[in-house]
Amino acid sequence: MFKHSLHDLELYHAKVMQEMFNRGYKVSSEWFYRNYRGKHINTVPNDLIPLIKEKVYLEHDEVYMHECLENLAKKGIIIEKSNLR
Repeated sequence: MFKHSLHDLELYHAKVMQEMFNRGYKVSSEWFYRNYRGKHINTVPNDLIPLIKEKVYLEHDEVYMHECLENLAKKGIIIEKSNLR
């Protein structure tokens, strides 16, 4: 099962969606609602997920960031740490 709570997963999801939006991706506003599960499942969006600035998962630290940047570099995606928010 999941190591983290549904609440933490929702917060992380909202942060990812917001970052995608900030980078110019067309993120449908429904994805910012807790019970939205996609176009093919009947749900009525309600109850927005709050956006937070702090990290959601404690393991997302400097070591984790370094591992992620190294992994991306191996795939040819070079991101300078100074360019990250």
